[in-house]
Amino acid sequence: MECTNVDFVHVRNISFDSLIVTQKDEGCDKMNNETRRRCLSLLERTEYYDEEGEWRIAGSDWLLLSGSTLRTWAKVTKQILGSGADAVMYMVGKYAGEQFAKKLLELGLKNEELEEALEIFLSNGGWGKARVKVNLQNQTAAVRIRNSVSTRQTKSEEPVCHFISGYIAGSLSVIFGKKTECVETGCKAAGEPFCEFSVENLAHTKTDNLEKVEETIANSQGQHLAVANQVNAGAST
Repeated sequence: MECTNVDFVHVRNISFDSLIVTQKDEGCDKMNNETRRRCLSLLERTEYYDEEGEWRIAGSDWLLLSGSTLRTWAKVTKQILGSGADAVMYMVGKYAGEQFAKKLLELGLKNEELEEALEIFLSNGGWGKARVKVNLQNQTAAVRIRNSVSTRQTKSEEPVCHFISGYIAGSLSVIFGKKTECVETGCKAAGEPFCEFSVENLAHTKTDNLEKVEETIANSQGQHLAVANQVNAGAST
């Protein structure tokens, strides 16, 4: 029996506050506490291998990277690739989210525990204070993040958490066992009090993203070639 049945409207229009919990019992609280304990145990399994200079958390290699580095990465990528950079960041995040969820399944977590694991990882990993609500039956979800790392010291007219959106989509694709996409419906960088993400099964969105990535790469290769030619021309004079 699922602990909560959550009533979703169409995910692109849903807000986190519109989630309606219709069922809850003591068994749910006990299961959530046990799941949280197991998730924290896995995510806090941190090992450092001195000879390789490598950190491993929950069996995967990691590195220490500042939040400002991530924001600079996104900013510079945008300057070079234009609007296609958003799709690139999203697709990279999606791959990372898929690998994260698959790794936790390999380490013994159950599929229904991945919702809790995603919330713990985002919060304890420094991405921002996250709340994750998943409806397994309808295969939809809503995520709210306060103080998202992508929005700190950042102002924008549009949502900026493209990597996190992809990460959420990738993780939930594993949970649902189907192609899943995530849309950021509200962003702190654009003036909202927090960032909100809506998730649903949208196979065509992946196709659109891939086409945009391919177009962006093709265009950027042409730009880089032109710059390289200018540099070479200058060096030969």
